[in-house]
Amino acid sequence: MTKRRDDVTFSRASWILLLMATMVATSTASATEEFTVVLLPDTQFYSQNEPSWYTAQTQWIRDNVETENIKFVIHLGDIVNTASSTTQWQNASASQSILEGVYPIPHSVMPGNHDMIVSTAGVRDATNYNAYFPRSRYENQPWFGDTYGTTNENNYSFFSVDVPGSENDLDFMVLCLEPFPSDSAIAWANAVVNAYPDHRVILNTHLYLNPDGNRRVETTYGNFQGNDGNDVYNKLVKNHPNIFMVNCGHISYEALSVSDNVAGGQVYEILSDYQRPDDENNWLYGYGWLRTLRFVPDENRITVNAYTPVHGLTNGYYDGFTIEYDMGGTVAPAASHPAAVLRSSWSFSGNANDLVGLKDFTLGSYATFTAGRFGDGLALNGTADGDAVADGGLGLSITDAFSGAAWVKYDSANTPFARILSLVDDGNNACNVVFAEGDATSSPIVVRVVKDGIAYHVITEEEVDRNVFHHIAFAFDDNGGPTARMKLQVWIDGVEATLGEANHRDGLRGDEGDFILGRTDDAVIDQKYKFTSEFFSGVIDELRWYDGVLTDEQVAALLLPTPGDATLDGLVNAADARVLAANWLQATSPYTNGDFNGDGMVDDLDASILAANWSSTAESVGVPEPGSLVLLIGIVLLGMSCWKRSRVGR
Repeated sequence: MTKRRDDVTFSRASWILLLMATMVATSTASATEEFTVVLLPDTQFYSQNEPSWYTAQTQWIRDNVETENIKFVIHLGDIVNTASSTTQWQNASASQSILEGVYPIPHSVMPGNHDMIVSTAGVRDATNYNAYFPRSRYENQPWFGDTYGTTNENNYSFFSVDVPGSENDLDFMVLCLEPFPSDSAIAWANAVVNAYPDHRVILNTHLYLNPDGNRRVETTYGNFQGNDGNDVYNKLVKNHPNIFMVNCGHISYEALSVSDNVAGGQVYEILSDYQRPDDENNWLYGYGWLRTLRFVPDENRITVNAYTPVHGLTNGYYDGFTIEYDMGGTVAPAASHPAAVLRSSWSFSGNANDLVGLKDFTLGSYATFTAGRFGDGLALNGTADGDAVADGGLGLSITDAFSGAAWVKYDSANTPFARILSLVDDGNNACNVVFAEGDATSSPIVVRVVKDGIAYHVITEEEVDRNVFHHIAFAFDDNGGPTARMKLQVWIDGVEATLGEANHRDGLRGDEGDFILGRTDDAVIDQKYKFTSEFFSGVIDELRWYDGVLTDEQVAALLLPTPGDATLDGLVNAADARVLAANWLQATSPYTNGDFNGDGMVDDLDASILAANWSSTAESVGVPEPGSLVLLIGIVLLGMSCWKRSRVGR
């Protein structure tokens, strides 16, 4: 029989009395407290080989329950490595017991595939699991809800967070399902969720998501038979608007995928597992990593990090990341976006020099110049030597607000995750623009910014056709809001794209201090799995980098240059006059060299176009050298004279 939350055993009074030590108030009269949910992924090798690491995890939770305001701890299954080993079960039970005692920390467990013995006929034996983690171990705890049947393979629990000034708390349910749950177990889970429509549900099941972010699709796994990840989503998750998160383990990786439910809301599906040895990175048997989900209700965000108390390191295969989830917070409107100021510009007209700043590119041996969107463009051939690198030092960096824009033609020969550019300040600040996995004709764009160690990554719902030029622009504003879609904007061909959270596997990095086109020096997507052939093949033209945030109008201006706008910054001013001065009477075709009328020569006709479209005298510019100043004034005056004569003749 299902236990209701209003039972005497789950009264608010008993909750407060029994959990006094763990429910330390951090809120004020006007703020809902921040709190943490901890995930314990696959402890199987700790129970087998390093029980002290498992103990270090639960002891860290015990020691930090107040400072982190830990509300709940969820074990994601594979508690042990060998289901028949009583020694491993004893080790695991001892480590988990640290969460219990006089002041227990609310927590739950569920079995993984290693926690059961399954016959060739698919019959499951969870004898040891239920001997060491039976229903009776939890049923008298105030957070406990119920189980499916009398055993503990499928269970649910509760926790709540007070909302000051409101009669309604944030009420959460933690629902745990065995691996490959049966149809009857899913029917039970549906009934449980239906019984608590006002609870925010965190679903947990051991086998659900693959490292590529796709849900598992398989009729059997070993001798397991039942519902795979896709079945669990279709038969349970998507049908309930209050299921907002699914956590899983099983396969060594981190991944994030975002799906929709029937009400159009988002479901965050998160894979967390660190079990496998990796000698190259010395992550032996998981290295002691656990996951922390930090909820900030007033800002409607959840920040996901990893931490190993064994080694005192933060974040696992990836940087942390933030997801957006409505908890009723009212975030104050963001400050106005800082205006975009052009810092660097490359037209690739026979060279890779920065026309505005100090960030010239050094080309790899297979990087060449070819026909671009305006004049020449930079052609990269999809190899490690088909690249362009601007070394660290003076130049660009990841600031609180910045933007980038370029014309890009993406060859059909590209492999998934082909990278357009990577700018890396250091281990905590970076930016990548990447073509995500698509098909032979089109791909979406992923933009990933790491700011102060938190990764914000978005993927466009719109896809970009291959073998033709498209204009791609993006802007990042750290003050735009707490989550990726608030901080990032992406435009494709001048139209703002619809953004979703990217699969976390799409994150890229590069060598610290470098701005790189076409690859990253280490060809690394993350620390665990390395990919060595996902280099960009295609053409990049009119690449620009800005401090500040581009506007819709500025992005639109980059598509078709304003007559006389050699720098393509949307203004016709002294900067464009300097371009004419530098190329005066040169036989050169690119628009960005000042050939505005396309006749192959920079001359008085182009100066006339510049003068007729002069749009700004407010630009703060440096004083040219005397010789250049004379030439600059002469060009502008000549252009103005031509313009006046044309006006008189009308």
